[in-house]
Amino acid sequence: MPHIVSTVTVELGNAANATATISAENVTLPTYKTLKVTVNDPFTATLVGTTDVTAHHTIKNGDTSFESGDPVLTAKNGESPKIHLTFVKPDAAPYAGSYTGTVTFEVSVG
Repeated sequence: MPHIVSTVTVELGNAANATATISAENVTLPTYKTLKVTVNDPFTATLVGTTDVTAHHTIKNGDTSFESGDPVLTAKNGESPKIHLTFVKPDAAPYAGSYTGTVTFEVSVG
């Protein structure tokens, strides 16, 4: 099954939650194929200036939470889906400050 690994950058800033939009436009596939975008890893951000202070963010679409391997978007031929993801900060991060991290999405056709 062919796949592409892609990343998206989200600046969390000081907001309670950050958002990102995942979309596919004018999908062109054989009728028996489906485009699938999955979360490849959990999203854990690291306190800037450290390597061992982390905070796990929950990735959600509305009330639905996503874990590693979960599909966040699917599309068939002719579709143009769009979803809005929210990166929910933990209630109590270990320390105040700026956190940074990378979430990876895997794009595949099958």
